[in-house]
This record gives sequence, structure tokens and C-alpha cells, in this order.
Amino acid sequence: MEQAAEKPERLFIGVPIIDEARRAIVHALPNTLPGKPIAPQNWHFTLRFLGATMPDVRATITAWLRTATCGKAFTVRFNELGAFPHPRRAKILWLGVDDGAERMSQLAAIAEAAARSAGFRPELKEFRPHLTLSRI
Repeated sequence: MEQAAEKPERLFIGVPIIDEARRAIVHALPNTLPGKPIAPQNWHFTLRFLGATMPDVRATITAWLRTATCGKAFTVRFNELGAFPHPRRAKILWLGVDDGAERMSQLAAIAEAAARSAGFRPELKEFRPHLTLSRI
């Protein structure tokens, strides 16, 4: 019997936010956001977007990350609403990070190293820690 061909998955390396922070953000935001809001239960910090990734490559990255030293838990403080690529041409509405941004950048560097270990090309965009709230 033939096995089904493995298919790539659309993946990223990310960090979830805790429920307490999620509730506080939901409470602070307006009831409606422009565009297509991201469901709060799906909020996370993307450290490295991978895109279409085969299961064997996923396993390589997962194994690499399991051996990485990521340090202790830390606090993040949000500071502003913004938009990518530019407020006048917004495609993404995001919540920026103040306290904890340096620590997030360190984690992004670890995620980048994991991706590179699996053969991904270097990420050319500068990492900007943010929480995506809506796609416009």
C-alpha cells in the first residue's frame, strides 16, 4: 500500500501570549477593528515566518529549538498601535512592544538560527516585535 505524499505546512516560529495579557488587550481595544481581525486566541509574536515547510524540515527545526537556551520568562509591555507597511497604506494593524523588545529580539535571533540550520535563507527584514491585531 502506498503512503500519501507528505505535504508542506505554512509555518512560523512564535511565542504565545498569556491569557491575562490577552484579556487586558481585548478590554482595551475598541469593539471593532478595521479589516479582518485576528481572533484573540490566535494572537502570538511571530519570531520567524517560515512559509511552506515540509514535515522533515519542521522536525529539524523543532529538534534545534529544543536544544536552544531561551532563558527565563519575561514581561512585555505594549506601547502603541501601528500599521505595516505605513499608516497611510495599512495592510496590518499591530500593537507594538516597549518593555521586552530586546528580549524578543534575542528570541528572534534564536529562531533565525533554527531556520538557517534547516536550510532557510536569511531573513532580510529587520525584526520588529509586534502583535498582529487585524489584516486590512
